[in-house]
Amino acid sequence: SELTADDLKGHLSEQSDFTVIGVLGMQGVGKSTIMSLLAGARWRSELHDGNSVLFAGSKAEGPPGLLREPAFAPQTAQTVQSAAHETEGIDVHITAERLILLDTQAMLSPSVLLELQRREHALPTEAHSLENLAMLQ
Repeated sequence: SELTADDLKGHLSEQSDFTVIGVLGMQGVGKSTIMSLLAGARWRSELHDGNSVLFAGSKAEGPPGLLREPAFAPQTAQTVQSAAHETEGIDVHITAERLILLDTQAMLSPSVLLELQRREHALPTEAHSLENLAMLQ
């Protein structure tokens, strides 16, 4: 489920003892995967109780090597093939262990620049070009 700014504000006003972890990086390096693992997601091929392999060979759960119930959406095959970015802006997830996880959109991504061009909005006064605007975001 998506966490809105108002939801986040509510969590922060009720409690104040959180650890915040954010991730920055280029497109496709695994930012969302790392953050999902910190949020408690497991690999589909991991051992369940040390004795039996969970999800191995189960078509309902997907192939081994993928995350089960990721908090942050990993790149789909279609996204990778089209050289697009998956995360837009900053995605937030709060865990039961009082971690606030921040997954960010790709830095210096050509697909972010193309998306800005497609929107055809006027540039803000602080940005001199679309490249500059992408850097400012």
